[in-house]
Amino acid sequence: MTVLGKITEIEKRDITQLMGRKGALEDLFIVLGRQAEIGVEANTAQLYERIVNDMQQVKSEISDWWITVSTSHSWEYGPSNVWNINFDTDEVFLV
Repeated sequence: MTVLGKITEIEKRDITQLMGRKGALEDLFIVLGRQAEIGVEANTAQLYERIVNDMQQVKSEISDWWITVSTSHSWEYGPSNVWNINFDTDEVFLV
């Protein structure tokens, strides 16, 4: 892994919020799947559609965050890049 640099506290706060939303949507998706397995009917199609739409939105926001941060730090960003953040040190790695 190559260390690209560090993110600011504001950037860290923003990506932490986005990743939290993404994690919550993933959890909702799992719960919805379990309800369907046991036969609980609660407008699952509408809930599923909402989760999928919200997940697409948050993934787009995360992608936009990476583009904004990489530009502000003069890091090259490509759509096939895989980056990682160490939230303890605020370092960004190109994997």
